Amino acid sequence: MSFFTCCQAPDVLPEFETVESLRQETAAEAVVKADIGFGERPEDPVFLGLVHQREFDEGTAGTSSAVSTNTPSALERAVLALNANTEEADFDIDDLEWEHMRASLDSGELAKLRGLRLEAKHLDAHGGCAKVPHAQRALTLLRFLRAQGGNVRSALTHLSEALDWRRDFDLERKLEAWQLEWDEGKSARVQLLRKYDFVGCLGNDKEGLPVYVTRFSQGDPGGLVRELGEEVYMLRILQVMEGQAQASRSLFLKTGRLVLDFVEVFDLGMYGLVQGWLSRAWGAVPIYKRLAPLLDCAYPERVRCAMVLRAPAAFSVFWRIAQPLVPEETRKRVRIRGSDDEKNLEDLREFLHEDCIPQYLRSQEPSVLQNARPWGGVVPRGALRSV
Repeated sequence: MSFFTCCQAPDVLPEFETVESLRQETAAEAVVKADIGFGERPEDPVFLGLVHQREFDEGTAGTSSAVSTNTPSALERAVLALNANTEEADFDIDDLEWEHMRASLDSGELAKLRGLRLEAKHLDAHGGCAKVPHAQRALTLLRFLRAQGGNVRSALTHLSEALDWRRDFDLERKLEAWQLEWDEGKSARVQLLRKYDFVGCLGNDKEGLPVYVTRFSQGDPGGLVRELGEEVYMLRILQVMEGQAQASRSLFLKTGRLVLDFVEVFDLGMYGLVQGWLSRAWGAVPIYKRLAPLLDCAYPERVRCAMVLRAPAAFSVFWRIAQPLVPEETRKRVRIRGSDDEKNLEDLREFLHEDCIPQYLRSQEPSVLQNARPWGGVVPRGALRSV
């Protein structure tokens, strides 16, 4: 069943409703009145966008000149409440996050966001929301809404699937335990991961959000998974992603600035400092083929720009493998660059302050690269037992 239901409007307008008065209404009010059988469809782009989406969902595009339902949907109730400057009775959240969101979005997107919240109320009792009320948070819902091109029904399905995964993986509990272990730094697996880690924070970008560099040039994902297990490796990735999401929310609550996505830097240089570039790269392929769909499901709309720097010719093989795993919109935000450091610096400076760009991304002088951190390195077999 579609989020919207289509049927013909009555042929005769009620006496108290005229076409002229309908045209004077806001587009959002007209959405609801048209849907319950009043008036003609106004020529407003927000209204037309909502109706066209409904017709497309139902496969009825172009077959009806008017649309009506017996009762307005959650989206249309949200639109009416928004434009009437009133609070919908079943819209149960009025906190700072939603207050900032009302000031950050245009009326059409805000109405869809509120509609998604109303449709997602039943997910408050979902196991994936047991510790964190994901289905109530405006920023979380907006990520899923934008990931689905503003389609409320698809966003609700996507959100439900992500919450299923969070519940089944027991993400909040595992991540909390892992963070405590990481901060304590005494366990063998944390010490091993810190020794061979190839992911590091460069600082905050110009929007005030953390930027991480992943040095596949030096890292050994396959070796880390072999010694630590895939779950620990994934927890390290999730630790970074959850931290970024929290930083985005903190920025929004503190300043009202809406920044959902992040800048990522990937160093792929063939420096010869860590042996086996190709073998390490091939070892990473099956790991990321398994992880990519999970991460895209649980963390949509998180990439503002992914800069792949110093990519050698061999990278084209791996990119052909990776492209089907990367959502189309994300692929548009990927910049693949070679070893021209002047051009690479132009990209970095677009997003990063000067003091956040490390020396090893400015120069490939051997002495500079020798001091680059994080270092990574090939993980020896049995390394966990020897820590």
